[in-house]
Amino acid sequence: MATGGDQDGGKDQVPRNMNSLLQSFIELSKDQDQPASLAPMTDERRQFLENAFHNLEAHDPIKVMLEDIKVILESGETDDDKQKKELALDDLQMHVEDMDLANDFYKISGYALFNPLLNSSHSGYRWRTAELIATLAQNNSYSQQCLLDAGVFPSLIKMLEKDDNEMAKVKAIYAISCLCREFPPAREVFLKDLDGFSVLVRAIQSDVEKVQTKASFMLAALCTEVPEYRETLIHMGLLEQLIGMLHQPHSTCHEHLMRTLLLLCEDNNQSQAECQRPELGLSQLLKQRLVLLDGKDEYQEEYDHASKLQQLVFQGQHGEVER
Repeated sequence: MATGGDQDGGKDQVPRNMNSLLQSFIELSKDQDQPASLAPMTDERRQFLENAFHNLEAHDPIKVMLEDIKVILESGETDDDKQKKELALDDLQMHVEDMDLANDFYKISGYALFNPLLNSSHSGYRWRTAELIATLAQNNSYSQQCLLDAGVFPSLIKMLEKDDNEMAKVKAIYAISCLCREFPPAREVFLKDLDGFSVLVRAIQSDVEKVQTKASFMLAALCTEVPEYRETLIHMGLLEQLIGMLHQPHSTCHEHLMRTLLLLCEDNNQSQAECQRPELGLSQLLKQRLVLLDGKDEYQEEYDHASKLQQLVFQGQHGEVER
């Protein structure tokens, strides 16, 4: 399988598709002394074209994907078979990074893989399938709709909440995020029909840091995309949960938790008053966090969120520092 983008190269470079094949032939013709329309086909040209057509046929990505699907569906469960299936899933994942091939994957019935693999007892199948779904869904409304119609959400939620494999949990929340991102139909199904906010609130309390990070990022993104969601999260008691998590030892997910807390407090006097409750200890937490992050470029965004939150909630408050 070809990797990387098209490069400017010599005549021995193998074209990746019909357009690049024709372009290569044109470039080859330019080197001839006679006009291309009058020059007879040289042995060099003939050999080049024969080799190119042979390579195109042998490396047709649709055929490769069909072969991968066949391997996954027909192989047994020996250790060698499992390795072959995992390699086939890896290959499919790389192919569908191309949006056209992602759409073709649905048309060649690739979605038949999802149900058995997402519910497989073998974790290597589960997390690779979730990653495949995430790649299919990324910035691709056609595939997002197809995946929504295929009903993959329940299996992904089950994987996120109950799987005993950390990688499976991480890939599950990644797939859920990609399915919902900038695609309202999937977002509405996840949040309203499947109680998605509760799923995310539980996820930010996961003992897997990468799950916490991805879930907190998704919550912040949802609050940005649809400001009306903020009221729902406030009523669910998310403010207190976020502050409680920010009191825990510092980690990479705190940037997104801080951002979400800031979003919930912007233009909302009730949220600001809630955050001022002395027993939550937010004022002192923010002061300590600003000292901890000061001058550290890698935490600049979290520093900015904390600074804005401090000014928004506590500026002008009497007894600002809890004692």
